[in-house]
Amino acid sequence: MPFPDNYFDRVVAVSTIEHIGLGAYNDPNYNNGDFIAMMELTRVLKKGGKMLITLPFGAKHPLVKHHYTSQRITDERRLKQLIGKMLIEKENYYIRQGKGRWVKTSKDEAKRMPSSQHAVVCLLLRKA
Repeated sequence: MPFPDNYFDRVVAVSTIEHIGLGAYNDPNYNNGDFIAMMELTRVLKKGGKMLITLPFGAKHPLVKHHYTSQRITDERRLKQLIGKMLIEKENYYIRQGKGRWVKTSKDEAKRMPSSQHAVVCLLLRKA
C-alpha cells in the first residue's frame, strides 16, 4: 500500500484477507497472501491503533475454490499465526442459520463446522 508506516489509527478488512493471493479478480497468485496482507495492514497501523477483521473460520485450513472466487478457511493455529503480536480486544464467532442469517456461537462450535459451511470469526485487534 502506498502509505507510510504507522499512518492509520484504525484499519478495517471485512471479507478481504482470505482472498488475497489466490488469483481471483485478476489478483496475482502467491503463497501466504493472507500473511502478506496482515503484515501490510499491521505496518500502516499506528501503535495502539485498532484493526477490525473478519475471516472464514473452521477446524481445518483448506483452500476453497468456487467458480467465481477462492478463499482460505482459517483454522485456530493459522489464526494465531496471522494475528502475531496483535492483542485481541474482542473475539466473536458466527455460524450461518438458514439463508443469509448469521448467529453468534462459541469458538468450539465454530471449530466443528465443515469447510463447506464454515463459521466466521470477527476480531477487534490492537497493535501493541
